[in-house]
Amino acid sequence: MRCQTWLLWGIVSLGIVDRLQAEDWPQFRGAHFGRAVEGHPLPDAIGPNQNVLWKTPVPLGHSSPIVVGSRIFLTGVREQKLYVFALDRNTGKLLWEDHCPAKQLEPVHAVGNPAQSTSASDGKYVVSFFGSCGLFCHTVEGQRVWHRPFGPFPNEFGAGSSPILVDDRVILAQDHDNGSFIMMFRLADGETVWKTDRSEFLRNYSTPVIWQVQRKKQIVLAGTLRVVGYDFD
Repeated sequence: MRCQTWLLWGIVSLGIVDRLQAEDWPQFRGAHFGRAVEGHPLPDAIGPNQNVLWKTPVPLGHSSPIVVGSRIFLTGVREQKLYVFALDRNTGKLLWEDHCPAKQLEPVHAVGNPAQSTSASDGKYVVSFFGSCGLFCHTVEGQRVWHRPFGPFPNEFGAGSSPILVDDRVILAQDHDNGSFIMMFRLADGETVWKTDRSEFLRNYSTPVIWQVQRKKQIVLAGTLRVVGYDFD
């Protein structure tokens, strides 16, 4: 119940940001990989009876909501089933939900949750990751486009890294007790662009960032005692 309440008020605060006309927050760390937009002050008081635009109950989940255009997307678990949700940014109304089937739920720590990774969207597609259940891609209208299963991952705490979208690509890093990797997919169809072995890195939960080095994109990812840069292409 504690996790559910956190998600409720996280969504409420996003409603406040919308009123202040802040820009979208389309993935983990936002559009600028953790840098907030300047010039948009936040309310100094948030609570059950202060600055509330709307409140909507949502299933348990540890993923963060993302905000794209007029919609909020998030993931959760209801009755041992995994879901992706879309809410109206202005009213909190549930617009659609999709059950993402899994042969079995990802094993997680007692304080964890199978919906731990944050979704990512480019305004046309929404990509969500559920550990061994895999990557799911939907249109922002709720139509499932593709699914890439993974695992099972050897990790008693489950998967926690989030996918990111860059241009028309999906980047996913997964470091576990063995078989660690980083992959790039085509956003439109989920086909693999490349896969790089990271088996020397054990259990980690880092989500990559993009750096521009001499006008070329690098994918930078922290791992066990090291930080590595990968050529984007």
